[in-house]
Amino acid sequence: MARIGINYQQVSILAQELMASGQQPTVERIRARLKTGSHSTIARYLRDWRVQQEKPLVSKEIPVELIALLKGLWERVMQEAQEKIEIISQNCNHALQQNQDLINNLEGDNDKKKQDLVLLEEKCDVLTQEKLTLDQNLIQLQTQIAALQAKEQGLTIQLADKQSYIETLNQQHQQTQANLEHYRTASLEERQMERLRFEQQQHELRQSLSLLKQENDIQKQQKNDLEILYKQITMTQQATEIEIQTLSLQVETITQELAIANKTLVQYSASEQHWLQQHHTLTIKNHEQVQEIINLNAKNATFSEQIATIKAQLLNTIEENKTLHQTKKILEQEKEQLFNLLWQLKGDLTIKI
Repeated sequence: MARIGINYQQVSILAQELMASGQQPTVERIRARLKTGSHSTIARYLRDWRVQQEKPLVSKEIPVELIALLKGLWERVMQEAQEKIEIISQNCNHALQQNQDLINNLEGDNDKKKQDLVLLEEKCDVLTQEKLTLDQNLIQLQTQIAALQAKEQGLTIQLADKQSYIETLNQQHQQTQANLEHYRTASLEERQMERLRFEQQQHELRQSLSLLKQENDIQKQQKNDLEILYKQITMTQQATEIEIQTLSLQVETITQELAIANKTLVQYSASEQHWLQQHHTLTIKNHEQVQEIINLNAKNATFSEQIATIKAQLLNTIEENKTLHQTKKILEQEKEQLFNLLWQLKGDLTIKI
């Protein structure tokens, strides 16, 4: 198959295009674009084109005024193009600076939120330790209350025995009085001695009964003191609950700040649980305390899940920062393409002149 021939016009056009793109026209580059033609033919046409380029642009047929007009027009076009290039460059630099400032602000916010999360986790650990201490104190109090109740039952049994013994003595006293009435005339001295002995026994029993009542009062006072201590522990647990609620509010505030900074996070709210009212008796109060401890454990679990959610949201923020970096690279690539386009426009204007 015969090779397709080339002409001087094709070589001249390709040489001008290479010059406009900032490349030196050579035989290899022109042949690579034409994909045909011999090296000697292309070299001959390229040499003729260079000779034509070395000739002065002003000919006898073109007026000098027209050349001056074209030169002024060229300078004005170049000046306008340069001004546009500077404006576009300034806008690009300003946009890049704004994006960089936004990235820096987001990174600072992320670091701050990470520090806040670390502080909140430490505070949760402290509250967990306090809760464990309160649980241990509650178990000790329950043990003491059970011991006091057992002791109170024992004292109640002893008091009942004493009452029964007093009733027996009263019956004996009545029986003795009946016997004394019977034998009054026979033995007055013996009756008096018996009465004195009975009065002494009765006095001793009264003293014993008084001691038992005092011991009972002391046990009741100890029981009241334990109830007061139990109420104080209950109030301490309520204060711990309020502090946990405050931490929940702080977590909610951090979530809202993240939503404002990143414009992608959703607000969430922590649900609060109301504790049941305490019953009047000590047994029902113990049951309520156990229920409150179960609810507090559930709330701590919810709080841990919320912290995990915040960590996931921070990871999403880091991903968004990476996206911003990629956007910055795309803008830089567009800027480079714009400069290349301006250089190509400048080369086209040079060829036309």
